[in-house]
Amino acid sequence: MPRMDWHPEDFMAKCEEAALDGAEEWAMTTWQSQAREDCPVGQYPAGSGRVGGTMRASLTVEREEDMIHMGGGGAAKSYILKQELDRSLDHTSGKAGFILDSFEMHLAEIGPMVQERIDQL
Repeated sequence: MPRMDWHPEDFMAKCEEAALDGAEEWAMTTWQSQAREDCPVGQYPAGSGRVGGTMRASLTVEREEDMIHMGGGGAAKSYILKQELDRSLDHTSGKAGFILDSFEMHLAEIGPMVQERIDQL
C-alpha cells in the first residue's frame, strides 16, 4: 500500500524562511529607499571639507536568524536618534521621522512580497 510521510515542521520552517526573505526584500528595497530619500542631509559651506549624508549612508537592513533589523547608526550614532524623534527640528532637506514614517508608509506592501515568496515554495 502507498505510504506518505508528512513533516509539517519542515513545511513550516520553509514558510518562515520564505516570509523572512520577503520581508528582507521589502526592507532592502522599499523601506530603505524611502528612508534614505526622507533622511535629513547636512548642508555644509563649500570649501569646508565636510560632506553630508552620513545618516543616509548609515541606514541599513540586517538579517539575524528570525529577525530583520532596520535602522541606522554607525558614524551617525550620536545624533541619528534625535534627528529621527525630534519632530520640532527644522531640516533644510529631509524630515524627522524618516525611519518610522517610511516603515508605516509602505507597511501594506510587505504582505504581497511575503506572499510571492511563499507561493514560490
